[in-house]
Amino acid sequence: MNAKQIVETRNPMNMAEDLGSMPKPDSYVITGPQAGNINGEDGWENYIGYVVQIRKGQGAFGSNMVFLRHPNGELIYHENQFFYYIESFLVPAAKKLFKDGYSPEEEDLTQPITIGGKYPEYGKVIEYKEDGPPVDESPLVQITVQDGDSKNVIIT
Repeated sequence: MNAKQIVETRNPMNMAEDLGSMPKPDSYVITGPQAGNINGEDGWENYIGYVVQIRKGQGAFGSNMVFLRHPNGELIYHENQFFYYIESFLVPAAKKLFKDGYSPEEEDLTQPITIGGKYPEYGKVIEYKEDGPPVDESPLVQITVQDGDSKNVIIT
């Protein structure tokens, strides 16, 4: 079974709650839609991963920041995202997509996980910290209109 076939098994009944909820550490998941990769343009494997670390409330708009290990070995954080658990009978097929040496059991949690070399954290679930990475609180939507004096007015 290939990555696209696994991604196509997304089941709303297996969602990790809803947008902003956190999946269980070490679980194998499929992400929700990804900008620029809706039809697998950037690779279906990028939708699949296992949860290495969760930073509560540190993601965009105060969502959780979820670090996934993807099949190519990269550790990528996802923000403002939801996740589907991979059906238990498909987990062995998903595991086969990963490079040798990558599994939840082989993660070295004695080393910190950083964001661009900053904000080191140890462990699987990190509570919100004021001194953590800055949270993007910009509005989801902005509309720019001109008023009667030809000045731009931003409505959020």
